[in-house]
Amino acid sequence: MAALTLGVPGLIVWPMGVAAMIVGGVAISRINRDEGPIDGHGMAMGGVLCGAAGVLIHFVLLLGAVILPAVAEARDTARKHANSANLSAMVWNMIRFADDHESRFPQAGVSWTHGSDVVSRLNVLIHDYDLSPQLLVNTRDPDVHVTQELLLSPNNVSYALLNARSGEWLDHRNRHAPLIADRQRPHGFDASVWNDAKWQGFVAWGDAHVTWEGQARMRTRFGNMETDNDHIYEGGVNDMVNPDAALEATE
Repeated sequence: MAALTLGVPGLIVWPMGVAAMIVGGVAISRINRDEGPIDGHGMAMGGVLCGAAGVLIHFVLLLGAVILPAVAEARDTARKHANSANLSAMVWNMIRFADDHESRFPQAGVSWTHGSDVVSRLNVLIHDYDLSPQLLVNTRDPDVHVTQELLLSPNNVSYALLNARSGEWLDHRNRHAPLIADRQRPHGFDASVWNDAKWQGFVAWGDAHVTWEGQARMRTRFGNMETDNDHIYEGGVNDMVNPDAALEATE
């Protein structure tokens, strides 16, 4: 009886389940040793089974509590690696374009680029330089999707580009100039797809190397101007432009 009394609550409180297994095991051992009537054998066995079930349930829950965060972290790490690779591939694609256009990246007046907004600059790379639309989507970004259409829209781009009016958009040799970064989300607020409270994400620089940045303020260099505290989303000429921003002034 004692084993069953401990075993039932042991389904919820695992130490009582352990106690039920011990008490029940002792009771069954005594019954078998005495070779007497088996009264109480069923209750003792029931206590042992309830206790074992309780311990097993808690073990599974504990295992899940350990494994699920690890799986989520592994999935997040995989997304970060893919995102970093996307950004690097995009910069190399732009460098190919610049090599054919006097070191100029896509912008109004270069090739058939019709505007200096983010979408127009990326469309020319898709059409003329085989940039895959899949590279423009961060798999963690729930608000964008890969397009099968011929022309992009802001709903197909997870990344911001350096303002086309920046002098660095004309020179792809500056490894200290950020060219592409995870976009702000939603537009106008200091957040990204990686953090809803503040912007943080990946940045691809002029020589195609990619870094993870924990905040929007970072060390940059534009022309002869170097800063350790440049906020890349403050809207200046040398800052990032989100894909859903208004069209920039045509050069």
